Amino acid sequence: MITRDVTLIVWSVIGLGVIACFAVSALRPRFLPSFVTSTDAFVSSPWRRAVVTLGWMWLGWHLFAR
Repeated sequence: MITRDVTLIVWSVIGLGVIACFAVSALRPRFLPSFVTSTDAFVSSPWRRAVVTLGWMWLGWHLFAR
């Protein structure tokens, strides 16, 4: 296998995992909270919100400013 094939397989596994988490959270919300619920709980603190904002800024600068 070449590097491109391995990369596509890894991204496919990650995508399927995300879809599975969304399905489980929709079918059994007590077992796994939804993404929105988890995100709201994480950014409830101003410090955490600042960290998330700085992380998005860093990611945008490194991925999209080229």
